[in-house]
Amino acid sequence: MFKQEIDGSLWPHSYWWMIDLSDSNWGKYSLGNIVHGPGSYYLNDPSITQIFPEITTEMEAWMMIRLLAQESVDNPPVMWQLTNPWEESSYLVLHRRKFFDQNLDADTGKKVSDVTNLTMLNWTGEPHPEGHPVYYLVEDSGRNMDSSNMFQPKIQAIGQRSFPDDPETIWHIDKIDRSGDGNYLVLTSPIPHIGYQKVMFVLTSFDVDGVKECHVLDDGKWMLLFT
Repeated sequence: MFKQEIDGSLWPHSYWWMIDLSDSNWGKYSLGNIVHGPGSYYLNDPSITQIFPEITTEMEAWMMIRLLAQESVDNPPVMWQLTNPWEESSYLVLHRRKFFDQNLDADTGKKVSDVTNLTMLNWTGEPHPEGHPVYYLVEDSGRNMDSSNMFQPKIQAIGQRSFPDDPETIWHIDKIDRSGDGNYLVLTSPIPHIGYQKVMFVLTSFDVDGVKECHVLDDGKWMLLFT
């Protein structure tokens, strides 16, 4: 299988699309630059705004955004873009929830739900110079978890078979997708932590013997654990 190296780890090319905007929690806006105006005020406070010069693709950005959201439930990333405050090559810049509690000039007092109406994004009426959209968190209280609940016992059995040294671990399902070759892609968060932040099973079926590959997120990097 063809693989691509990302941040020193191997990630199956055919699975890249799994980490994309298929998550209904996120909206996309085509205008503006999140570092314009008040977007640049808090670059030195990572609890408000963070920059990641080493992250230059949307795939890598989504991985980081979701990791940070898991780590900081009370102050997660709520708005991000591939951009640069100094008009150089674009990389990940994000604003956390606390950003909207700060002085934002004309946008002071606005909420995440007001992103598409922010003056800081709309004052030029132009998209990002390199065409990078702004992604923003959308409330999703109506998310339907029925499919995850239906498959939970099967994934639990697969997790226990694959990691027999961790029999008490709960294999929380984050996402289920299909790959182009018909396999099932199941992204999980093992609770309690088993040494890996995320585990993705590639399945030919939801039977315990249906595991084709297992990929793990270790120290911010994906790697193939076993086939």
